[in-house]
Amino acid sequence: LILNEEGPYVLAVSDIRSFKLVNDTCGRDTGDQVLVKIAEIIRKEAPSGVCYARLEADHFAGLFPMERLDVNRMDELVRSFRIGNRENSLPLFLHVGLYEIIDPSTPVLVMIDRARLAIAGIRNEYEIRIAWYDEKIRSGILFEQNLLRALPEALERNEIRPYLQPQVDAEGKVIGAEALARWISPEAGFLSPGQFIPILERSGAIAKVDRRMWEEAFRILK
Repeated sequence: LILNEEGPYVLAVSDIRSFKLVNDTCGRDTGDQVLVKIAEIIRKEAPSGVCYARLEADHFAGLFPMERLDVNRMDELVRSFRIGNRENSLPLFLHVGLYEIIDPSTPVLVMIDRARLAIAGIRNEYEIRIAWYDEKIRSGILFEQNLLRALPEALERNEIRPYLQPQVDAEGKVIGAEALARWISPEAGFLSPGQFIPILERSGAIAKVDRRMWEEAFRILK
């Protein structure tokens, strides 16, 4: 990437949450109008010296000199983005990922991917619309991907097992137990539920662990 000015640059990439739903429910004409509106807003609001383009589908990108990037104004615009008229309008959840270009020799596609990783970290957020890429985000996403890849083998090797939490009555007598899933990885060691349960819930893979916990509970009862 050849930059015309000295000083840091920022790559911004936008993404509309559930854009396919707009096409499905409102029609492709409405979807096209949304894209045109985004392009018009970018054209109107972009400071001088900013390069911008549509990447694909509902994804747009802009290359900003750091000193001309107004994150507060950008946040205001994405929060106010709607389709339709004042009487009948639909809010769209627009997210923006920001990547500060440290090394201009980094492939542009890698920069775009990193800005998208920042978006991935807030995809399920309603209050947060703009996120900066950092190594913490990258590490978190890599951890999530590795964990999901390891799940089938972990179940096969019985690394995910029940820990029994006693249930007692008012007199302190044990009357039962709750089976809690715990993952003991040969590589990562003891994983707390907070490290893997939310990831499995988001991906839908939690059903596999639920099934295993039922099987183990029945085995213990037998």
